Amino acid sequence: MSTGETRWQLFNQCSKAMLQTYLGHINTRGVSSRLCLTDFNVKVNRLGMFQLQHAQSRKYVCFNRRRRVTVRIIFVLRMATSLSDCYNVPVEHAELKRILRF
Repeated sequence: MSTGETRWQLFNQCSKAMLQTYLGHINTRGVSSRLCLTDFNVKVNRLGMFQLQHAQSRKYVCFNRRRRVTVRIIFVLRMATSLSDCYNVPVEHAELKRILRF
């Protein structure tokens, strides 16, 4: 874990288990001691919006069209300008940020 990085484990009240990614799929059958499956990095931007990224696979937690949780690889292209930083973010990521806004 790098300096300043926050990791979460997400607990599901219904299944009484942790959210985990296993073989490219996400489910709620995780055990808290299996850190490689259940650890998520939390990234927060200046606007208070956050992203959950699986610590090992680096895939992001997203919602699909039916608003079910899924994991995807999201490429964020960062372009530095003289005045400010601009981000080119895919549609799925923008939808996740809209739903999870504080």
